Amino acid sequence: MPYATSEGLRIYYEIAGAGPPLLLHHGLTGSWRDWEEFGFLDGLQDDYQLIMLDARGHGASDKPHDPAAYGFERGVADVVAVLDDLGIDRAHYYGYSYGGLMGWALGKYAPERFLSLVIGGAHPYPPDKAVWARLERMREHLTQGMEAYIAWRETQLGPWPAAFRQRGLENDTAALAAAITLDQAERFDDSLDQMTMPVLIVTGDDDELYAGSRCHLAASQLRDASVVEIPNAQHFTLYARGDLVLPHLCRFLARVATPATD
Repeated sequence: MPYATSEGLRIYYEIAGAGPPLLLHHGLTGSWRDWEEFGFLDGLQDDYQLIMLDARGHGASDKPHDPAAYGFERGVADVVAVLDDLGIDRAHYYGYSYGGLMGWALGKYAPERFLSLVIGGAHPYPPDKAVWARLERMREHLTQGMEAYIAWRETQLGPWPAAFRQRGLENDTAALAAAITLDQAERFDDSLDQMTMPVLIVTGDDDELYAGSRCHLAASQLRDASVVEIPNAQHFTLYARGDLVLPHLCRFLARVATPATD
């Protein structure tokens, strides 16, 4: 099984396809298999070498229970460790939700390792009171077990896809609760000026966590950025619906991943 070592922890990853390297980062409670189930693997592997990791605390990666073992800088270290394990100097990136926040963190802590960033369901500003309250409620429900957590989330999102729900039930709740740490309030807008790579921000116009207005604001503060706001899409919709995201993602990558010709 392919593992990279990061700060003494094993970080699991899978590789598929061939072409320019594209690292995919899942959302909270997810795993690399989400990309397979939601259509991203089939939609991208013919044109890109896909690098799909399990974030620490998730999937087949190590799952410390100490909140001090988590945080965005440590998550960035894990992503860089996977690239180093593969001997890849620079890659393209797509992450959604928690993976989207990690994209902003990569732009802050390791911008030199990325050719482009596609950031879904996240903006770089500290969460407002409503989002912070949601994070606290997530922690509370996780302490009651994954069944309770998923039931709570399904009251907001509707039923989870069956395979995704089963993987969710297999999560380590103590590790996930530890991962929702105070640095979720970390701000990344103080480093937007160093993000000189092309950036695409993908958001739904009905995202209950990350309003599109702040995504547009972030794009206006970046050197080379654009926003795709997909109509009638809530936060989870764009994670699970590769068919809605892939046309925009592929169009962007075709522009930034194709070498310039004379």
